[in-house]
Amino acid sequence: MRMHRTTRKKLHGGMDTFLKNCKDLDKKILNISDTDTSDESNSESDSKRKKLCKEIIIISDSSSSSKSNSNSNSKKENDEHLLELAGARFEPLSDKKNEMIDEVYARCTKENGADLIHTYITMDDLCRLKPKKWLNDNIINYVGDYLIAKRDEQLCTIYSQRKRLHYFIVGFMDYLLSSDGYNAVKGWTKKVNIFELSKIFCPVNIDNSHWVLCVIFMEKKEIIFYDSFHSKGDKYLNALLDYVEKEAERRGNKSFDKKEWTCKNGDPPKQKNGYDCGVFTIMCMDFLSDNLPLLFEQSNMNDFRRKITFHVAYEASLDYPNVLYDDTMN
Repeated sequence: MRMHRTTRKKLHGGMDTFLKNCKDLDKKILNISDTDTSDESNSESDSKRKKLCKEIIIISDSSSSSKSNSNSNSKKENDEHLLELAGARFEPLSDKKNEMIDEVYARCTKENGADLIHTYITMDDLCRLKPKKWLNDNIINYVGDYLIAKRDEQLCTIYSQRKRLHYFIVGFMDYLLSSDGYNAVKGWTKKVNIFELSKIFCPVNIDNSHWVLCVIFMEKKEIIFYDSFHSKGDKYLNALLDYVEKEAERRGNKSFDKKEWTCKNGDPPKQKNGYDCGVFTIMCMDFLSDNLPLLFEQSNMNDFRRKITFHVAYEASLDYPNVLYDDTMN
């Protein structure tokens, strides 16, 4: 395999009330139909809804005396932001946007493949976003660098307390694992102090056949390997931890302690075919950029492909709410 608006909802204490507030969101995620009224279907849907909402938020007991009102209000606002940000990812495309996407796909021919659309994106790159196609590095890099990282810069401008993320283009890991090792990549952060970042995204193409994602969570001192096939990425985890250590040495960061860091294999949603790994990798970056739990699943991939197509083909910025979600509050 070669190398987006949602209604703001007020949350209240208690699972039953929250389930009602989640109704629109989980229908978008799980394709739950209002017209399906069978007892079996309703029972299954309710079970899925409860599971989904519990994954999204651990509801605080409104009668608990252990939290002050100010803390409770902050928690509710944070929960609201989570619902907004997660819901925006599953917002259906408008008819107009769908028409624009279909126009792009209609141009997918061998004759048009080399046509330059913008920056470095060609018609062939866009055609790879059609269902059952393998994504290449141009699409992965454009989404990571031009869409996700650019939106993060905007949020950092709005919220001074937010630490920015960084995106390493495809190929970083290949250089890091080469015979030159750290020396091959030390210039990649000449103007960036990684210890001032929140996280670093590092997509990896394994043997030109599979996309995975490594994330260095700088504030949490944690490195996680995300593979939609659930393989182990110890080689990549160890290489990145050594990279962080050498960056600390180069910058004279004497407070760095390798023993304080943890490396682990993540548990992302599982891929059920042989061609959607690139989309899974992109959506992991997208959700993690806002500190969101990875709520998507295989059934969402074709919708995500169309959304990515729209944003890449028309150079449209990610139109998510400009709010912050603090995953440490839950």
